[in-house]
Amino acid sequence: MAKKKNEEREAAVEAEATTEADVLNTGDQLVDEEQLDAAASEAETDSDAAVPAELAALHTDTVVAKEASTDKKATRKTTQPTKRDRIRSARYLKASEAFEKEKTYKLEQALELAQQVSYSTFVGSIELHARIAVKKGKTTEGIRGLVQLPHGTGKTINAVILTEEIIDQITKTKQVPYDTLIAPKSLMPKVAAIAKILGPIGKMPSPKAGTVADNPDDVLKAIQSGRVEYRTDASNNIHLTIGKVDWELPKLLENAQAAIGALPKNQLMSLTVTASMGPGIRIDINSL
Repeated sequence: MAKKKNEEREAAVEAEATTEADVLNTGDQLVDEEQLDAAASEAETDSDAAVPAELAALHTDTVVAKEASTDKKATRKTTQPTKRDRIRSARYLKASEAFEKEKTYKLEQALELAQQVSYSTFVGSIELHARIAVKKGKTTEGIRGLVQLPHGTGKTINAVILTEEIIDQITKTKQVPYDTLIAPKSLMPKVAAIAKILGPIGKMPSPKAGTVADNPDDVLKAIQSGRVEYRTDASNNIHLTIGKVDWELPKLLENAQAAIGALPKNQLMSLTVTASMGPGIRIDINSL
């Protein structure tokens, strides 16, 4: 009986060894493709499923086994998504369903759509964004100008004519509590003393911006009645506020036409209109 039991035990050990040999090779690496694929997939997809006990017991020293048993946080990618990769809000997506995103619309229709798809809880602005082409061998740095919007922008402009008292106040406080500064030509030598304060925040009076003049009172009236400056940014775009979301469409249309008329049409690549909070509506520039 003892001899028979020993023979049965030896046969069982031999069978177990044979089964293990079918899965392992001489380098202790996985050669069973189904198990390899399952373990690799689990590691790559950051799954919470446990590695099968029999597989882990046989291959605890392999790369796949070590990755599969590593803590989930250690294998997760830490790269932050870019702005383009971020998911849009539900309100934005719902607003985008009201029109065809790849289609271009006539100006009046685009303005009307921009009003309809605005989803701000406040009375937002209507903005015009223009993409400007760069001429060969030149830059768009010099593309700037002034345009008088018939109905203004809908915003109260805090503009002021500089005086010696205001210059002294800015010198002492380093603060500029005004949107626009207008300077008489005769005062420009003293304005130069605060150029380091005004320049970095884009408020230095300039003849090109129309804010240095012999008749500063006329300039102030023009700015308060809707005269705005436009210029290209670092990405060759021009951005203009042309009204408010709750305005009547004819007023927005007149402002938009005035703004577009001031832009260099031969360099105009694209036009988009949008509300402060809302998707952009592409304008058919060939219909202008």
